[in-house]
Amino acid sequence: MSVLGLLISAIATLWQVRVSDDQLQQSKEAAEQKARAQAYRVSLWVDQQRDGENRIHVTNRSPDPVSYVSMEFGYTSVWDPNKAQTVWNIDLPSLPPCSDTVIVQSQLWHRDRGTSADSPWQHVLDAKPRGAGWKPFRKDVTAGHLMFLDRNGEMWVHGLTLVDENDDHSLWWTGEPGAVVGQPRVDKAEPCDEPAQ
Repeated sequence: MSVLGLLISAIATLWQVRVSDDQLQQSKEAAEQKARAQAYRVSLWVDQQRDGENRIHVTNRSPDPVSYVSMEFGYTSVWDPNKAQTVWNIDLPSLPPCSDTVIVQSQLWHRDRGTSADSPWQHVLDAKPRGAGWKPFRKDVTAGHLMFLDRNGEMWVHGLTLVDENDDHSLWWTGEPGAVVGQPRVDKAEPCDEPAQ
């Protein structure tokens, strides 16, 4: 009888361990989901108006601001979509809560390859860039990477996937730098506090 009791006790203990492991796994998944909640509500995307003009959006659908925002978008060749020919790398100090920050195509400037000119890397300019070769950009652009700091001080990087570690920009595009002239427009993002689709 005591052997049967030991066997039943061992099975019950094994079952308890299994249930505890499942609960621990569910708890870890819930904590990770909570940590990513704001990051899932921030996105970089491009749309095209009926007149053909591109608009670049960086949208924060969370009720909290994000800071230290770096975004990348560019013009890629059909023949080599992983290499941009012209790249805009823009830094913004923050994105307000429930906001859609918009850069319109008429704000985009680029220069011909090999033209000697100032390189306004990671800046939004108040006036047209100085130097030879700068002209308005009229081709379609593609969203690239987005990096930002969330309300908890965690750095997030959006690309093809959402990554929660510091990024060394090694996957970011290279190419001729473009310039954004004029401050982006900031609109209210609706709906707010819902994940980006």
